[in-house]
Amino acid sequence: MSAAALAGLFTGIGSLPGIDPLESARLVVGECPALPALPELPERGAGADMIGRTAVLLEGFPIATVPSGWQITDRPGLDHRRALSWLMQDLDAFEEACVGHQGCVKIQITGPWTLAARLERASGHALLRDYGARRDLVECLAQGVSAHVADVARRMPAGTHIGVQIDEPMLDRVLIGAIPTASGWGTYRSIDRAEARAGLASIVTSITNSNAIAMVHSCSEQPPLELFVEAGFTALSFDFSTVKRSTMDLLGEIVESGHALFLGVVPSVDRVRDNDAQIKPADVSPVMTTVSKVHRLWEALGFTDRPPAETISLTPTCGLAGASLQHVRQSFTNLKNVMLALQEDPDGDHS
Repeated sequence: MSAAALAGLFTGIGSLPGIDPLESARLVVGECPALPALPELPERGAGADMIGRTAVLLEGFPIATVPSGWQITDRPGLDHRRALSWLMQDLDAFEEACVGHQGCVKIQITGPWTLAARLERASGHALLRDYGARRDLVECLAQGVSAHVADVARRMPAGTHIGVQIDEPMLDRVLIGAIPTASGWGTYRSIDRAEARAGLASIVTSITNSNAIAMVHSCSEQPPLELFVEAGFTALSFDFSTVKRSTMDLLGEIVESGHALFLGVVPSVDRVRDNDAQIKPADVSPVMTTVSKVHRLWEALGFTDRPPAETISLTPTCGLAGASLQHVRQSFTNLKNVMLALQEDPDGDHS
């Protein structure tokens, strides 16, 4: 499946509010029929979060919860079994909701560097600290991803294409040595860029060898887009608001080289804190305002010879777990309407 097959779509990042996997699966298949994303429901508790549900894919890395998060243990216990059970429930529900589905689906897996920053040894130190542990984690994750994609493929209708989104929200901090140690008094040493690229490339190879398409998402303020491209990802997903003038040349090169862009254009929550710590409604731009912003970006990149919908797809800025169900439905409706407007007015003459 090429990048072109993922253009002109809209989808979720993955996480949703609620605790009912079948209700959530039916929601995403109904609201995002061209590219439903396997729901993640962290509201259920530890094990339904992005770290727990990916860690159970790692053979030889049994996990347990500790006050600081997740820790590697000697053998699988209650926490590990619960995380695996919830993942299987999510897959069962997604399989049921996708009966008769045609086209593409998306699944999400936490990337190796965010995992390395969040998984601890019994000593309390993150795997990030030790080169050998990082190497073993990357190798194990590559194998786990391959098995997971094969499981999803068996569950989906024949002919379904699978996009695998690697979530790396902490990679930018890993690269600059900004991950705090267990004591909080220091930070872990930065990871060499070449090692980070090689680790991601191993995961990309595992995905492509599984006949799936490699996608990557970062909701950080400075997503390392160039590194993602170097690692071999086909589609890049990030918050639209992180696009700055200084990144225009890079984005132009990324588009020119045939990559798909998934732009986060809808707030992931209904309410936010302002500078005075007051809770207020999130700024949800009118559809045509968002359409205009996308067209302005496209013009700034210099692609006046092709419409943005040939390369760009749309998402919320991040996961929707912290939003209300009403906001979730409205977000998907807005994404659909923005994409329809981009397709119906490809040159932006009437936006």
